Amino acid sequence: MNERRKPIWISHRGDCKTFTENTSLAFEQAVKSGFTHLETDLRITKDNHIVLCHDPSFKRLGGPPNPIVEMTKKEVQKITLQCGQHPIFFDDFINRFAGCAWVFDFKPEWGHRTIAAFTNWVKKKKAQEWIYNQAKFLFWTTSQEKQFIQDFPMAHLYAQKNECWRAGICALFGWKKFAGIKANRTYALPPLFVNKSMYQDDIVKFYHSLGAKIVAFLPKNSYHVSKALAVKVDEILFDHDLLMSPQVKEML
Repeated sequence: MNERRKPIWISHRGDCKTFTENTSLAFEQAVKSGFTHLETDLRITKDNHIVLCHDPSFKRLGGPPNPIVEMTKKEVQKITLQCGQHPIFFDDFINRFAGCAWVFDFKPEWGHRTIAAFTNWVKKKKAQEWIYNQAKFLFWTTSQEKQFIQDFPMAHLYAQKNECWRAGICALFGWKKFAGIKANRTYALPPLFVNKSMYQDDIVKFYHSLGAKIVAFLPKNSYHVSKALAVKVDEILFDHDLLMSPQVKEML
């Protein structure tokens, strides 16, 4: 077959252009727009319930400034965000979007507790194989990643921020010896580095030759998306500004 391989299209926090990020309506709209992979952020409450939120608090989204880790589940449930939305908890998210694949970003503040709560949920539901098949994971500290892979050694992981920077610079200059790229790991690649395009055939082949994958990380316009498609990246993670772009929708 000569059909061009298509990458995995991932919605970044749902359709935040229309609805509040990381809420049910944002994800529902993303699914309606054709996305089957949803990225979200995980944090822990005072009483060890996992809630979806990027920041340490809901303040930026119209909620209170109280740190989430100091609030109980009942207190979080009472919060009304922008557009009249409420925070969504991990359990509800899984139930509503069971047919999708997921990218879970474990935020580092109190991340060890979030990981413990996630692990307990998976064990209780006997969902390890399900998680292996439908989810990928991002961690911001090596200690938290190690904690996670003790229980999920076969999990699909994204490279951490420093790994991505090192790999990207080495890929740009062809320094395989110093790249530190690991096979079966996915590396974020931005569209530009010091005004130089990173979506080039040689750069993508650099990663693939070492057994790694690439996620085009938050392209800013349809031109960057088309460049990422042309060089056959493995995944494209969209920010909300592009989610409903007519040019991008034509590429889906």
